[in-house]
Amino acid sequence: MMSAEALIEVASDAWKFSDEIPADWKEIVATYLKGWAASFNPRALTELGELLMKVGYRSEAKEVFRVLLLFPTYAETYFSGQQTRELVDDIVNAAKESLHELG
Repeated sequence: MMSAEALIEVASDAWKFSDEIPADWKEIVATYLKGWAASFNPRALTELGELLMKVGYRSEAKEVFRVLLLFPTYAETYFSGQQTRELVDDIVNAAKESLHELG
């Protein structure tokens, strides 16, 4: 779990605080996917979708946000029974808003 969080942090730090598209954005995408595969953390997909939108990969971003719509089906497992309904709703609603933006 700690490795997955570290991967997500590395990916986030590589682009979230800049207005420019990083030259190594494909490696950042791969890092997010590794972080997500290791923990199924919805933050990885949220930020991955945002990055894909930024670099112009709209259809791929839509697919990422559609996966996030499935989050309620595994939220109980992910949060080990400690989840709040509001947090799950926030994640899903943010994905819906992003999908709406993408058209």
